[in-house]
Amino acid sequence: MLFSVLFIGRIAKRCFHFFPALRRKKFAKKQRNESIDGTNAVVVVNVREDKNELIPGFFPLTFTNVPTRIMMVFEDGTWKLDLIKPTPEVAKVLEAREVAINKEREAIARYQAERALAEQKQLETIYSHCTNFHLVVRWKFDREPAGEKIKDETGAFTAELLGAHIVDLPEGKALQFQAVSEAVRLPEEILNNRGCGMITFRFRRDDAETQDRILYKVLPGVFSETGIEVGGDGRVYFSVQRNSLASKSLLDPQKFYQLTFVWNRNGMRIYIDGKLDATLERPVYTSARATKTEMGRDPNDALKTGSGMTIQDLRIYEGVADESAFAQ
Repeated sequence: MLFSVLFIGRIAKRCFHFFPALRRKKFAKKQRNESIDGTNAVVVVNVREDKNELIPGFFPLTFTNVPTRIMMVFEDGTWKLDLIKPTPEVAKVLEAREVAINKEREAIARYQAERALAEQKQLETIYSHCTNFHLVVRWKFDREPAGEKIKDETGAFTAELLGAHIVDLPEGKALQFQAVSEAVRLPEEILNNRGCGMITFRFRRDDAETQDRILYKVLPGVFSETGIEVGGDGRVYFSVQRNSLASKSLLDPQKFYQLTFVWNRNGMRIYIDGKLDATLERPVYTSARATKTEMGRDPNDALKTGSGMTIQDLRIYEGVADESAFAQ
């Protein structure tokens, strides 16, 4: 008997919870009864006003037919608690619906498991190249371009100068960005599907205010898949697949630094002049979805340009190396 009273009270409280209009209604201070009509049932709830709180009373439920199912039904723009005793025909329909829902859930679960397995296999394939540390591409920028194009030292890749130019400095020849709209386009495949790698180059800020967009590999119109930049305050920023890392050190203008950026299964690293400056402990990799890789500007926004910087000896490696390679 006690169990029945508690069960009835719980249903009454739930019915009261699912009808906001009933809770908001201003009741007189005297106690009164309110009825909630459901399919094949009438739920009687006793409520009273007490310190601005409506308290449901634990009164018996009066049913036209004793319900065997409790359902949530969206009707007339609101969710309702429906207590029903379905006919045999309706019961079959409801049972078939539940079977269909369970099958759909099982299919979704299988798809998610298969997708997770495929993604894991893809990552294993990408990371499998990490055991062989080797040079992918190198531009020394120590010779004049041929028709605005300049081949790398391996002879396998060609960069296109889009306004940026080669200059002579006391430290040797270098690639320089001096004005708005100056950029360099790099072959996208140099950073495709790299589960691990290293980008290193000599870098100089040519003024104390400009944001230098060193390298962006982007998915057009969406986001930077891989990015390296130096802010106006001299802080270095490195991002891979929405994972971002900022240097602790600030770069002074008119001074060359050896910058090295590493990513692999252990996370991301920024080295400045061969010394570890910042770390992020999270597995990362570069994908093949991006279709534009440029230096000096954001390929997604032509107005985001105007870097004032000088770069020497750009190298990109694939694989995992020991720290001795980062100081080169």
